[in-house]
Amino acid sequence: MMTPHKAVRSSLANHAATGPAGDAELKQLRAAAWHKQGVLVVRLDDVRDDWDRLHLSNIATELYGQRKGGR
Repeated sequence: MMTPHKAVRSSLANHAATGPAGDAELKQLRAAAWHKQGVLVVRLDDVRDDWDRLHLSNIATELYGQRKGGR
């Protein structure tokens, strides 16, 4: 029999993330990564051109391997 988890109280609770980021917040994080660190984060669904999308997908597959469970 499983018992429900009890909330753990901690002095770090005020610093913990409140939950998953929304689309707008994720877009802001991607923009900040680009401006501050030169890191490009692109969702394939955001790439409109089929050839560009395929090219980026091929680069990612070469660098990181085939996606698991993704499109």
